[in-house]
Amino acid sequence: MEEQLLIQLYRENKSICDMIEADSQKYGINHVQLYILMLSDENKMNVSTLANLLNISKSAISQAIVSLLLKRLITKRFDESNKKIFYIKLTKKGKEIKEELMECYFKKHQILQEKFGEEELSNFIRLLQKFSDVLKEIMSCREETC
Repeated sequence: MEEQLLIQLYRENKSICDMIEADSQKYGINHVQLYILMLSDENKMNVSTLANLLNISKSAISQAIVSLLLKRLITKRFDESNKKIFYIKLTKKGKEIKEELMECYFKKHQILQEKFGEEELSNFIRLLQKFSDVLKEIMSCREETC
């Protein structure tokens, strides 16, 4: 059972990663940059917020931001009360890419919804969140005897 779970998790993770990487390569960006584009503009996204949401280091986020700035897909908008903090704003080109990606993911979501139905998909999302919470718990005790 454990072996089956590990293999299935690996395969599904790889499939999802491959799909996201293929989507991002269409636009000459990597998967982290893709997530930054997808999450930016609607909310006040800064390095710390993105690092927490994506569960990656601030330095990885900073590197991705520099690349997106060089590609002119985003700009920095500095906080008026604290000039050390900046928020990400999509450029026109960044918004166009985000819209195309959103349309693509909407179509993928529709396929999932057709295959599974709204209730089953919602249950799956809840189960994934619970699974994620348990994994975090396991990771926090890995230094001990776990």
